[in-house]
Amino acid sequence: MKKTLYLACVLLILLTGCQSKATPTPFVGTGTAQLGDITMYFEGAGTGKPLLLLGPGFWCADFWANKAELYSQTYNVITPEARGMCRTTGMDGEVSYHMMAEDMIKLMDYLGIDKAAVVGSGDGAISGLDMASNHSDHLSALVSLGPIANPQSMTTEILDILKTSTVEGMRDFWASAEYQSKLPEPGNLDAFVEKYINMMLTEPNFTDEQLGSIKTPTMIVSGETDWINRVETYQELVDKIPNAQLTTLGPATPDILDMAPDKFNEAVLEFLKDK
Repeated sequence: MKKTLYLACVLLILLTGCQSKATPTPFVGTGTAQLGDITMYFEGAGTGKPLLLLGPGFWCADFWANKAELYSQTYNVITPEARGMCRTTGMDGEVSYHMMAEDMIKLMDYLGIDKAAVVGSGDGAISGLDMASNHSDHLSALVSLGPIANPQSMTTEILDILKTSTVEGMRDFWASAEYQSKLPEPGNLDAFVEKYINMMLTEPNFTDEQLGSIKTPTMIVSGETDWINRVETYQELVDKIPNAQLTTLGPATPDILDMAPDKFNEAVLEFLKDK
């Protein structure tokens, strides 16, 4: 009898591949991980399903502090610092939105996370779209605040600033003294800023095919106005991404997290529920 049950279990596993993966141990605290050519800094809180919070450029993990505290009541919130940003190394190498996205997939593998929800703002919003277009099976849901499909989606004013500003001027605008004090490679900051400006002027370049391949339930969040991107770009993205929806909140898109935090949190938690 025992032999029969054992053989039946083996046969079921071979036929269906339905062995359940172990639930990853929630990560709580601060940590670093060697992910290929970079050492990534990340923080974790809470004990529920995994949720990655991906921030904009030149911000540290504490950009998400208030939201991480709230979301960690329901999720195991992981807040990584992207390639070349804050305490993560990589300023001396190449940088692209796709590389940032692949770094996050590597972090998930490092932490034993098979699937996670992703909430991204700015760079993180673009990285989230890249992750969803290349690794939809790794994402249970995506909230993307203020993403763009290509540089032409940005306003002419922002493009002019990026094209005409000096590296020193953008460095001082993006990287505060406090931010610079946390850098592991401060001597590479100017070179990284130059590469970052070039990235913003040339990337991302999502094709309609890439956007159409996204299987992840996606919520694009925008404001009623925008001073970085053309407002129309968000509806254009939703039209191209299957199973996507647009949520419009009151302030300008870049100001939503500061000016309408409660509305944003409510929309995010409602969208992520049961995913």
